[in-house]
Amino acid sequence: MINMPIGGTASNRFSHSPLGPLATVMDSAAEDAAVNLAQSQAHGLQFGEVTITESSLLTLVRHISELRVSPKADDKPEAHTGADFEFWIEGYVHWFSFVAQAKKMKLEGATDSREGVTTYDVGYEVGAAKTPQIDLLLNNPKPAVYVLYNTPGMGDSRGFNISLPNTYYVSQSCERAFLPFSDGITVVPGEAMKIAFQKTQRRAKVWKQYIKTSNKKHPHLTVSSTKAVSRFTTPRAFPWSCLAACPASSICPTLVPNLRLDGFERGVDVDNDPAYLVANAMYKLNVRAAEFEEDDWAYEGIQDLVEAGITSEVPAYVLDQGESDERVRIEDGTSVGSTADYVVILALDPELAERRFRDS
Repeated sequence: MINMPIGGTASNRFSHSPLGPLATVMDSAAEDAAVNLAQSQAHGLQFGEVTITESSLLTLVRHISELRVSPKADDKPEAHTGADFEFWIEGYVHWFSFVAQAKKMKLEGATDSREGVTTYDVGYEVGAAKTPQIDLLLNNPKPAVYVLYNTPGMGDSRGFNISLPNTYYVSQSCERAFLPFSDGITVVPGEAMKIAFQKTQRRAKVWKQYIKTSNKKHPHLTVSSTKAVSRFTTPRAFPWSCLAACPASSICPTLVPNLRLDGFERGVDVDNDPAYLVANAMYKLNVRAAEFEEDDWAYEGIQDLVEAGITSEVPAYVLDQGESDERVRIEDGTSVGSTADYVVILALDPELAERRFRDS
């Protein structure tokens, strides 16, 4: 289904999935991000979100021939939708689409990278109304996730997941199938990030006291009101390659049900349908994140959330690789070319697409 130029197959960790080659390349991009973030920090370089995003996307499109990325939008749709990415996965009958916001880990309450609290600025206020960016993202009708760029061993993160010294930023349920530094890029479901953000705000005084006692050189520093701390995001985070295939499917400590097929045509080979496979991965990530909560949201609600991304109506800017003049109207009346800065499209292998249209 997806061509791998080196070796031609997925790694053994993902060999059970038709999307294994994509997951393998995503793991490689995550490892590159971790190494580059650590080295850039050591050399005093910024290596910002745009650089990480574009280098990671370049890795994907270089190795996955069915993947393409549209040109970056000129009209800054992120300011209206809170989304950096808009993903479209082509299936045999339907497409699956979701949006994502990228956030680079930052350090709060310290000037030394070995101290302080690691955070993500998810509540950044945008527009004249100063709307928190996380609210804009979750107002999208499609499923939403956060894609997090993580620097190894920064600040308080060094105390996470002690059993595997190199893995700090993923749920402990992932540890046994995890590779060192593949947490350079992780993913957190949007609703789970909202909970992590709210927990951070409710415990603002606790973080202020933590910094005051652990960082005597800079006791005045504290966690910004727009941040979510990684101590709360990590238990809800998964390798971003899980969006394609889960390496822990055979050893995961909890059995997560599959997405029901309400949104897909009967008779479709869902075991090999890319749209269903990614939609099902999105469902499982949300269910696993919800299991961590004391008051988890219902499975039925997650089913509805994911089904909102299943569609047979595809905008022209997706089919035309971003070259269409078609505009998307946002709720405030603004019209933009797409709902995100980057439109990432995973199309069917030409042979499969030809078979699909021949059989229809």
